[in-house]
Order: sequence, then structure tokens, then C-alpha cells
Amino acid sequence: MVNIGIVGVGFMGVTHYKAIDKVKGGKVAAVVSRDDKKRAGDWRSIQGNFGGGGGVQDLSKVTCYKTLDELLADPA
Repeated sequence: MVNIGIVGVGFMGVTHYKAIDKVKGGKVAAVVSRDDKKRAGDWRSIQGNFGGGGGVQDLSKVTCYKTLDELLADPA
């Protein structure tokens, strides 16, 4: 299992999240966003020029951080 962290939950962050979810052996283990709603999984405000929007994601098994420094300081 490869644990992956996504830094920044904008359109590309959502695109990566959805792609990693489909990869065998891949797992989104962490998400970094300054936005409280995005850390709670409310990605409905995210839109792009192709594909669907962000929607609402279940991040109950994902560790969410407000800053990259918090993620990097976590020994887990």
C-alpha cells in the first residue's frame, strides 16, 4: 500500500484524489487545505474545465491538515 498526501484541494487536487482512489495499492492518507469546509470533505465549490466537480467526499479515513508544515511534522 502506498500512502499519498494531497496538498491543496483545488481542481487538480480533486482530480488526483479521484484518480488515486482507482489505483490498486494506492491510498489517499492525507489532505492539506487551509479551507475548513474542504478539510471536512465539502468540495462542492470546486469546478474545472473538464470532468465533474468536487462533490462531497468522505474523509473519515483521511488525516486532514491545515498546513503543509503540520503534515510534514506528523511522524505517522
